[in-house]
Order: sequence, then C-alpha cells, then structure tokens
Amino acid sequence: MPEQTKIVASEKGVIAAEHWQGPLPPPATIEVYERLHPGTLERLLANFEKESEERRSLERKELQDRIDDKDNFHRRASRAQWLAFGLTLAAFSIAGLSAWLGQTAIGVAAIGATILGIVKALLGEKK
Repeated sequence: MPEQTKIVASEKGVIAAEHWQGPLPPPATIEVYERLHPGTLERLLANFEKESEERRSLERKELQDRIDDKDNFHRRASRAQWLAFGLTLAAFSIAGLSAWLGQTAIGVAAIGATILGIVKALLGEKK
C-alpha cells in the first residue's frame, strides 16, 4: 500500500489598518507625497486654509441671515400689534358712538367682533 502524504499549506500574514482623522493626511503620508511631488504639503496647507476661510465666511453669512430674519420678524410683529391696537380702538369708538346714538345692536356687534378677533388671534398663534 502506497504511503500517502498530506501537505497542509498555511499562510500567515499581517493585516494592518490605520485610521486618521483630520483635514490633512498623516505625517508619514505627507512625507511620501513630498518625496514624490515636492511642494505637496504647501499646496495642501493652502487648500486647507482656503476651505477653512470659505467655511467661516459661509457660517458668518448664515448667522447674519438668522439675525436679519429675527429682526424682520420683530418689526412685522410690532407693526401687527400696532394695527390690532388701532382696530380695537376704532371698534370701541364705534361701539361708544353707537351706544350714545341709541344703536346698541351695532355697538354690541362691533365689540363682539373685536373680542372674537382678538381671541382667535391669541389662540391661533401656537408655535
């Protein structure tokens, strides 16, 4: 009976992984790039500075837009409050004049409509 030989092959290897977090490559990688293409680091840094300035500029613009929106909202709200005050004053004036002239139904309608409008405006603004 012939002798059977079993050959088992085994491979050993090393798997390595690197993780780098940041806007620039790790120093070892930069060294390799510099050797292959001199000036790479300078271009990377210039690009990084340019992108950083653009990002900061966009953030400043967004912040200014938010401030402007808030100011516009307050101006509109103030204008609406003055308008509501004027309309309420007019309605009470009409009600008073109607009562003085003996037209109580008109006075009650003016006051009722004003009060309903105020209540609707107050209950409708749930933000």
